[in-house]
Formats: sequence, C-alpha cells, structure tokens
Amino acid sequence: MAGLPNGWDTAKLNRAKAQLFVNLAQPAVDSVMLLDMATGTPDATANPSGFGVGYTEEGWDFTTSPTFDEIRVDEEEDAVSDFITANETTITGAMRQVLNLANLQKLIPGSVYTGPAVGVTKLTGGGLSTFSYYAAALVWADPNVTGAYWWLMMYRCLNRGGLGFGLGRTKDSAATVTLTGRSVSGRTAGDRVFQLVNRTI
Repeated sequence: MAGLPNGWDTAKLNRAKAQLFVNLAQPAVDSVMLLDMATGTPDATANPSGFGVGYTEEGWDFTTSPTFDEIRVDEEEDAVSDFITANETTITGAMRQVLNLANLQKLIPGSVYTGPAVGVTKLTGGGLSTFSYYAAALVWADPNVTGAYWWLMMYRCLNRGGLGFGLGRTKDSAATVTLTGRSVSGRTAGDRVFQLVNRTI
C-alpha cells in the first residue's frame, strides 16, 4: 500500500500580469483562439477589429460561478443531488487608458463613437437599446515555461458593469470594467462560454 503524492509543484504556481484584448472574433467550434506566439497577442489577421485595453490599476480578475439547484426526496434529510441552473462568468478590473474614445465605445453598450472630424472626436450615449457582443481574452506569458502562453477567452460578452472614472488634481483616472460572458448555443455543450488554454508551441 502507498500513499498519494502530496502534489506540491512550484512549476504550477502562477504570478503573471495579463493583457486584456476585446472586440475579438469568436473561434470556430471546438477550436481555440489563434495566438501570435512571437508577440503573445491574438493574431491580427483573425482578429482585425480587436485591440488591447492597455494599462490597468491592479490587473484583472476572472470568475466563473455556477448556480446550483438541489434535488431532495422525502426519504432523505439532506439533498441527494444537484444540477446547474445558471453560470455567471466575468472578467473584472479597472482600465487606466480612459482617453481613447474609440476603445471606450466598445466598453459602453449603446454608445456611439464619431470622429475625427475637424479636430473633434466624440463619444455619445442615450436612446439606443441595441449593442453588439464580442469575444474577449486575457493573455499572459507562462511564468515557468519560456515561449509558452496562457489565455482565458469568453466567446460572447459585454460590459455590464457600466463605466465611470474620477477626475481631480490628486486622482488617477481608472474606469471599472465588468465583462460578463454569455452562452453561444451553436458551440459544443461544455464549451459555450469560455476557454482556458495553455499553448507551448
């Protein structure tokens, strides 16, 4: 008889800064996002409208939180089973580069970007109830394997957290973002909201 290994492995620890890219194209069913391994960024040909959000206040956080419903029977005091009824998946953080109106437009559903015309660019909002979803991805270099990358992609999302930033002599402007993933029914069950990928070659 032998005991289980303790599982301690420092090569599996992670501390790395990630870049957020939005307005990406959704990869094909059962496929992963195309990444340019030379730069560690999404492939520009596959994602012609994508862009990096840039600097942040304290990085980004990813959360996926399933909601469960219990199955109970009269013969048992405790629940005997569970099933998932919903799943909330988000990427949250605070972006610092708030002076790019074209990029902000993608993070404010229902807004309209116009410009530049006669030295004027503008971002307007109000009166629209329609908007476009897009794919978004957090990408970071593997801290333990040179040339390898990780990414977390949500296939279809929008910023449901609103957007606001402070202005003041001693304030650093930072706009809070909460990207919320939505299911893509045409994808394979179990692969409809997000993918977490490690690529080494």
